[in-house]
Amino acid sequence: MKFLILLLLSFEVMAQVAQKDCTPTDIRNTNPNIRDSKEMREHFSTPRNQDSIGWCYAFAGADLMSAEMKTPISSLHTSLIYSQYREMSTMDYLKELVDPTPTPIKKYNTRNFKFIKESGFVDIAIIALNQRGRVCAEKALPFDQHLGRTTMSLIRKMEDIKLSVINKKLQEKLVCEEISKVLPDYGLNTLDFEMVSHSLMKDRLDTTLDLMVRQYCKRNIVRVPARTVNSLYPKSATPKNFFDTINQTLNVGRPLAYYYDVKSVATFSGLHASIITARRWNQGKCEYKIRNTWGKSCAYYQKGIDCNREEGSFWLSDEKLKNSSTLVQYLTE
Repeated sequence: MKFLILLLLSFEVMAQVAQKDCTPTDIRNTNPNIRDSKEMREHFSTPRNQDSIGWCYAFAGADLMSAEMKTPISSLHTSLIYSQYREMSTMDYLKELVDPTPTPIKKYNTRNFKFIKESGFVDIAIIALNQRGRVCAEKALPFDQHLGRTTMSLIRKMEDIKLSVINKKLQEKLVCEEISKVLPDYGLNTLDFEMVSHSLMKDRLDTTLDLMVRQYCKRNIVRVPARTVNSLYPKSATPKNFFDTINQTLNVGRPLAYYYDVKSVATFSGLHASIITARRWNQGKCEYKIRNTWGKSCAYYQKGIDCNREEGSFWLSDEKLKNSSTLVQYLTE
């Protein structure tokens, strides 16, 4: 009998959410913006792939804001808006007023680019979107594994042109000619090459890319509703408060951003952000669905992780979700 009592107590500790509080829910069914739109349902049911670019925060932020709207918004444009906002909000901007000569990024976490930052925070991405007020729709600027590599290639070529001028290897008067050779290869032949060239030489590269995106998107620029970002810290929150907040947010059809070290679910380590989109009761535990940005592959996950390759998602138990999370963020009006 003593052994049975200890077993039951240990089960209660592991299962942190009671079955009565773990009724099945999915934002695709509870959020009318998603439920009533074929485009939105397909968006939240289709795997996303950030490729090797460190823009997971932009994917998560774009999805959180998309759920507030009736159309998916561009994660690529979100990352560019974020980058500009961070620069305009730091001493780096004041430094550039004194010395406008652009220099390659060294102090930021970036793996692929010289001028464009990688890694970031979902809440700042939302704040940046709120301040901008408008963003390109995802359908006009889609991002998957193939286009991710295309995006990377385009950015690198733009960086090379900029560096060539900085290093006196290319005359400024020849920049437009170089731009006119590069952009058509990416289907951007309708852009104003002279305007892009001028911006590339006078502005930050993220500003130039944002200009290109806005020219390209044209009528597919959508208005962003004002939203407040709320943060939940799992280390300081009680299990009840932590899961009550997550469950109440899911119940009204809103996803949540989930920050974690991927070593808790994958075969490697690294800081990452995904979104929580659904809940279910499975094998005596409450489980939460994590919408990831690693495409259709399940090869990266640890053995035992329930991965859905058709949706690019995986499931975590309540216990593992809380233990692995470093921060959870969600939106309110």
